[in-house]
Amino acid sequence: MELMDAMGSLSEEGQNPAGEFTRMDLSDLMNLRLWYQDRVECRFGGEVQLEYKLRWAWGNLTDEKGIKPEESGVLDLSYLPTKKSSYFTPGEGSPTPAPGGTTPETGAEPTPAPEGTVPEDGAVPENGAESTPEPGRGEGIPDTPFTG
Repeated sequence: MELMDAMGSLSEEGQNPAGEFTRMDLSDLMNLRLWYQDRVECRFGGEVQLEYKLRWAWGNLTDEKGIKPEESGVLDLSYLPTKKSSYFTPGEGSPTPAPGGTTPETGAEPTPAPEGTVPEDGAVPENGAESTPEPGRGEGIPDTPFTG
């Protein structure tokens, strides 16, 4: 699975994310979740740009400017490919999937990008995946129904 490959690439760089993530829920591939030290629930959404999301989460969880060691809550990374930001909601993480999908929760604050994790505009992430397009149906296809 791509998640294990992403953790493996971080491990090759001398970091140990696999030892810090204590639980995972892979039962819904559109709502992948990992728990960091049983205190921060990381919601990845789907598998799109999973390595990019994991690197961003790892940076926020381990950088001194990111989520503090005494903080707990939910780090929502599901919008990262399109919004270039994640959302941290302090408080307890949920042991069950979020109802209605993965949208930023009320009170969520955008988290800054760890240095070196945000690709330049138009750049392809390190794993070679194309960035997720902005919402819509594609070029020239309207988002609203045709009414005549």
